[in-house]
Amino acid sequence: MKPNLREWFLRRWGAFRSRDAEVEEELRFHLEMAEQDALHQGGSARESRLRSGGLAQAAEAVRDQSRIKWLHDFFRDARYGARLLSKSPLFAVAAIA
Repeated sequence: MKPNLREWFLRRWGAFRSRDAEVEEELRFHLEMAEQDALHQGGSARESRLRSGGLAQAAEAVRDQSRIKWLHDFFRDARYGARLLSKSPLFAVAAIA
């Protein structure tokens, strides 16, 4: 039972850990490979970089596909809702009732 609990905890912790450095390294590798392919086919490295987009945009797209993005959205929406309800306490009481 104990190893299963430890494995479960480590998986959950891994979902919250930032992997930005790993993602950037892998994206940089793929961009370099695309540049080399373009050079071998007679194109230019600049055209390849323009076609594949920037590193920042690709990293942002990877972060958007994160497994816990919905959790961040949920908490942001909950904070927004609490802020709105705190501005009008009478409405908050009526809505909760």
